[in-house]
Amino acid sequence: MSICADKHNENEPGSVQILRHIKKADTPMQDVRDLMVNILKQYQSMDKIGHSLGVLEKHASFSDHVSWCGLVAKLDQKKDSLDETAKSHLVESLDYLGRLSSSIRQQVVGNIQKMRDRWMYKVLFIDTASIILLVTLIMMGLFWSGFSFNEQQVVAAVQLRPLFFGVTISLSLILAFLLHLFIRRVVIDRMMEQNQGQLLPGMSLSRALQRNTRNRHSIFRPEPVGWNFLQKKRLAAVAAKTDKLRQQMIDVLEQYPSNKKVNE
Repeated sequence: MSICADKHNENEPGSVQILRHIKKADTPMQDVRDLMVNILKQYQSMDKIGHSLGVLEKHASFSDHVSWCGLVAKLDQKKDSLDETAKSHLVESLDYLGRLSSSIRQQVVGNIQKMRDRWMYKVLFIDTASIILLVTLIMMGLFWSGFSFNEQQVVAAVQLRPLFFGVTISLSLILAFLLHLFIRRVVIDRMMEQNQGQLLPGMSLSRALQRNTRNRHSIFRPEPVGWNFLQKKRLAAVAAKTDKLRQQMIDVLEQYPSNKKVNE
């Protein structure tokens, strides 16, 4: 039975399920099967990049946005030829992979960083304004209560009640920190509500922003969360492999000639 007719495991990416199924297929079109296996392996690498950046859900796969059923059916039925639909699906799978690798480099990382910078500036502005407002209100309250702000009186007051002032300062710092966390969350929630930017199918900029603005991440982080040396190297490898697979695809399709020209 074709995997397309089976109930998919929602806790496993589609690329893993399809790849496992294709590897077991007994088909005379070994070249087509090998090409599909290599393409799906690159989708798995792209999935790792997407999960690392946060633009892809945990058990989702970029391969879910490409039609594989026609190709898989040909392998399952032990066909020895490809029709126009199957060929177009094969070309589509590689074209989308190429668009993905280009989009990650040119659009996704840049958009995440741009939105993070906007979020950082807004948080810092609101933090500063809030602290200035609170300090002003406290000083006005002390002034109206008759407290004098000369150095001797301040020192005397601290020496007279050191525990009180120590606890007060500690609580003030804790409240300031909690206020900062609250501001971080409110600002990013509003930004996501207003964000209408669209990435390629399968990606979510909002999901990536949520990951980048978690409390454990500094707002001064120079690069998006998950965008590191390993992912950069993986992306470069996928881009290089995609170019080789494109030539391999042309060679494979030449074994199954048709009147329709395959775009390079």
